[in-house]
Amino acid sequence: NSIIIAQAGLDFSPVLVQVPGAGSSDLSTNDFGSGDGGFTVSPPVTPETDWTYTPGSWRSNGQESGFGESNVSYLTSPPYTLTRSGIFTLTFSHRFSFEVGFDGGVVEYNINGGAYKRVPASAFTLNGYNVSLGVDAVAPLINQQAFGSNSPGHPAFITSTCRAGVGNAGDVVTVRFM
Repeated sequence: NSIIIAQAGLDFSPVLVQVPGAGSSDLSTNDFGSGDGGFTVSPPVTPETDWTYTPGSWRSNGQESGFGESNVSYLTSPPYTLTRSGIFTLTFSHRFSFEVGFDGGVVEYNINGGAYKRVPASAFTLNGYNVSLGVDAVAPLINQQAFGSNSPGHPAFITSTCRAGVGNAGDVVTVRFM
């Protein structure tokens, strides 16, 4: 099972944008083709599950040897400072293939170092969460909506867009993929 955020030779880097009123402005300039974008991995779980960067992409393969154990790993963006108050959106291209009913992926954000908040399914305007996981899911995703099973058209990439949150000018935002 894997999630790929970007692929070599293609521009699939996540873009964080502010959308106040009639205008918008990019906050991120990630280009995974020329580096890891400043993203970090935490907490380390196992070499099988941890997000890994290779030129052009970030990937988490899941784990087979730890079957039945939580293997949650986070890919966290560098901090972005909001230049004005308003909604900030996140657009990213990815593909996924998770064990049906047990595993999934979600997007979270924090403002000014506070607790991470899950981006709700209702915030997606394009290709949002596609499953509701039950009580057999990994602990952080029990009874949660998530990306699960296979992405539409897998192994092709899809683009997802969400209204990630609302902040004030000067707030510092980070986004993470679980």
